[in-house]
Amino acid sequence: MGPAGRSLGTPEWIALFGDETAMPAIARHLAALPRQTRGAAFILCDPADRQALLHPPGLHLHWLNRGTGDTLCAALSDLKLPASTNRLVWFAAEKTQADRARTLLHDLRCLTRQETHVTAYWRHDTS
Repeated sequence: MGPAGRSLGTPEWIALFGDETAMPAIARHLAALPRQTRGAAFILCDPADRQALLHPPGLHLHWLNRGTGDTLCAALSDLKLPASTNRLVWFAAEKTQADRARTLLHDLRCLTRQETHVTAYWRHDTS
């Protein structure tokens, strides 16, 4: 059935970022987007965890390799945002990464809270 969650609405452009824990939600969101949606999805995982995901033809999938040091926040920093006001950046990963993504999106990139959805799916235990 896939995870429940907030609908993304119908943005003209979207960027989705997530690690393995977010892959079910990303797959659900990609499959539900209208065909004319443009944008990109960035998924951080081991190469063995890659899978075919249904998505609009104008949305590009980027597989980030955990083993080579790729990070979601580096990809987010490099993201070229369109000028469109009907855009959304969705981010779900470890709490430290989610906190950094909020700073990148709101403080540095000046996106509004309506243009973003950032969720911490898990917390790295440092004890």
